[in-house]
Order: sequence, then C-alpha cells, then structure tokens
Amino acid sequence: MLPDCPIVDSHHHIGRRAGPDGPREFSGDDLVRQMDRHGISHSIALHFVSSLRTPDDFRRANAYVAEQVERHSGRLSGGVVVNPLTGDLATQEINSYHAGGFRAVKLHPIFHGFYHVNGGAVDDVARLAGQLDLPVVIHSDFLSPVCSPYEIVQLARRFPGTTFVMLHLGIQPELCKLAPEVVAGTDNVMLDTSQTPDFPQAVYVGPVRRLGPSRLMFGSDGPDCDPSLNLRKLEIAIDEHGLAINEAVSVLSTNARRVFRLDSVEVH
Repeated sequence: MLPDCPIVDSHHHIGRRAGPDGPREFSGDDLVRQMDRHGISHSIALHFVSSLRTPDDFRRANAYVAEQVERHSGRLSGGVVVNPLTGDLATQEINSYHAGGFRAVKLHPIFHGFYHVNGGAVDDVARLAGQLDLPVVIHSDFLSPVCSPYEIVQLARRFPGTTFVMLHLGIQPELCKLAPEVVAGTDNVMLDTSQTPDFPQAVYVGPVRRLGPSRLMFGSDGPDCDPSLNLRKLEIAIDEHGLAINEAVSVLSTNARRVFRLDSVEVH
C-alpha cells in the first residue's frame, strides 16, 4: 500500500506534437484529469521534446507550458526545455522562465543535436541553473556516448553547486541497477524513476539502500508512460521488497518538494 502523502510526479510532459493521424495535444487539463485518476497532487510539466528543432520551436513549447501552468498553478509547475547549442537563446529562456516561476531546466542531448553533456556545450546552462537554484533534468542512457550516467556524473562534479536529475536510471533495463553505484559520492545528482523497467527492487529499493532515501524521486514520463504502472511498482517495493513507508514518502513527495522548491506551492 502506498503511504498517505501528497504525491509529486517529478517528470511529466504536455504540449502539441505530430501523430500518425495528424497533430495531437495533451494539455494541462488532460494532465490534471490524469493526476486525479491516480491520486497525484502535483506534477513538474515539460513540453514534449522529440519534435523541437528550431529556436522558434523551443520558444513556442515553453510558452505553451507557461500558459498551461498558469491555468493550473496549484497542480502544475513548469520546466523550461532548452538546447544549449542555440547559445544565448538557451540562457535567455532560462532567465525568463525562472522569473516566471518555472522550477527546472530540461535537456535532451539525443534529440537536440547529439551534444556531449560533459563536452562543454552544457557549461553555460549548468552554471546559470546553479546560480538560479534550478535543477537540471537530463535524459540518461547507458548506451549513449553523449548522455550516459557516467557523462552526467562528470558534468555534475564540475558544477557542484548545481543539482542534476538523472532521468530513467540510465533507461536500459539490464543496466539500471548500476545507476546508484555510478552516482554514489556525487551528492548533487538525483535519480528519477521515470521510464524505468518493471524491477521494483532495482528501481526503488536498490537506490534507497545504496544512496539513502533522499536522492530518489518518483517520476512517470507520462503521458506515454502510465503513472499508475510506476506507482504500482513502488507499492510492490513496499509490500514485497521491504521499502519502508518513510522511505517511500521521501521518494514520492519530500525529495521533489525540496529539489523543485515546492514549499511555496500548496501541495496537498
């Protein structure tokens, strides 16, 4: 059984994108309805990233999220998606949306130019995010040379004043169990459970045992990944693998509220 606490989804997508039958939209209204079905109190909302190519794409995407977050300010907080290869635009968008109350910066190196996160391209973004107290949320993949967990850890070590959220525990089902050991000792890296395999022990229990309960956050990567499946995985970790209720509260709520500075938001 899940603990009785406000659940924060640390990684969810909204926006407009192309589909096989034409343009599709998953709006803030759609997200809040989904959250209500699954008992989720608050979500960090990011625009879908795969179709963003030009500077105008990023401007429109972030403006869309800002509009949706404003409509649901008690339930959603925004994250600004940037491509460091766009130079000044990336830092301008971060400054602008930080001033507007956004809570995170999202990077997806594979979709946005295949840049190495530890190759210098991200340095200005990482430095600015640290100055603004914004966590940098990064897609991770053990099989990618540009954003493997090892690359993200090297970046984090060069910017110890910035918090980095390593999404998906490296995404590869047979390798995700390695992620806690990779980030051990690099305390400014958080792990997120979004788009992880159906291994409750490896996804929830292993990271908490290796790193303590303060460095893992529940995330869904919805709507393509169903939040209820990841919540059920956490239930199994509690009921069958010994994850303590207080540890689950940290993963579901406390850590995200700290990392994304949600104490000023009424999460209930």
